[in-house]
Amino acid sequence: MTCRTGIKLLAIIILVTCLIISLWTSSLDYRMTPEVAPGKTVEILVPWKKQYCATDSAYTPGSDTLQNLPSMQREMTTKVSSENIFLIESTCSSHPLYRSWCSVESWAAQHPEKTVWFILVSPFIDDTTGVRKSLFSQYSNIKIVTSNLEEIFSETPLWELFNSDKWQRGTSWAKINLSDMLRVALVWKWGGIYADTDSICIRSTSNLTDAVGMFNDTGINNAILIGQPRHKVFRMLLEDIQKNFRLFNGSYVLHFWNKLTMNTPVNAKGHSILNTAAKTFCPVTYNIATLNSNFF
Repeated sequence: MTCRTGIKLLAIIILVTCLIISLWTSSLDYRMTPEVAPGKTVEILVPWKKQYCATDSAYTPGSDTLQNLPSMQREMTTKVSSENIFLIESTCSSHPLYRSWCSVESWAAQHPEKTVWFILVSPFIDDTTGVRKSLFSQYSNIKIVTSNLEEIFSETPLWELFNSDKWQRGTSWAKINLSDMLRVALVWKWGGIYADTDSICIRSTSNLTDAVGMFNDTGINNAILIGQPRHKVFRMLLEDIQKNFRLFNGSYVLHFWNKLTMNTPVNAKGHSILNTAAKTFCPVTYNIATLNSNFF
């Protein structure tokens, strides 16, 4: 009888241990595991990312040209500071556009005292153009990272909405919805500046605190957000998004594109205001772009 009792107890312990391991691994954002070919990796997607990234042809884990990105949480040590600048590639793409790189460079150049975080949803980056390497050689304040989005939204009013599928089911604007939620959560949680990757910073914003961009004379725009950590206005905005789920001169920043114009090609050899601004405020990116392509 004692032997049987011992065997039953051992079986229970094994089952409980397996259950704990299963629950722990299912909570991970992703796990990196080696493939048959050495040096390659594959991402095991959590449910929300399986649906979110399903139609993005640029999301191709396992490619020879992809490099793993460090996690923002490991790089950042979750430092609450007004010296953060956040830019987001909220699609699943591992190949940012030249326009995005230009934006990252312009913010880094105008704010050498701040840390510019370029956050990708993808855990990989394809740097076949060499922009990432060139920017790293010129700017010490740029961090290009992936992030555990569950950790960003945890302990914010958007946790419930993020874990639901309301923001991505039955809509063609899932990537915009995620970006809208992420930008407010980042600024409220850690403080600093959020900027769209279709903006070019033309002078330092260090004298600005708790500010938002202007859409016109009577409206505001969330393309630029500047706030102290845990500011009550951004907290109210988070609560409003959770509750209602609304998909919502002295220039410091030039904002060129929106959802209607983001795919419009620009002649890289032209003399538009974009070309002039890019030559001045993101020269490293512009030089590579005009060398490798006729469009910017």
